Amino acid sequence: MTTDKIFRELDIAGWLVNSLYQIDRYTWRASLRNHNYCYEIAEGDSPKAALEKALEKTKENGYDPHDKRFPFGPRLLSLDDIGL
Repeated sequence: MTTDKIFRELDIAGWLVNSLYQIDRYTWRASLRNHNYCYEIAEGDSPKAALEKALEKTKENGYDPHDKRFPFGPRLLSLDDIGL
């Protein structure tokens, strides 16, 4: 998949690139988020590979793009939110 196609698919699905950075010489990490502050994170050996893997994770069975368990990010989580 080309990088342009990855960004097009992210845009259509409503995902934003939260961050894309290099962890070490061989590993890149891509973090995606949607308007509900749901995140998907993946790593790859190139920026493109990390973005592709993160995009694929958004399509996994059982994923709900409207999941509002964490609407304001982790700083406002309660013990009930994480099941404790």
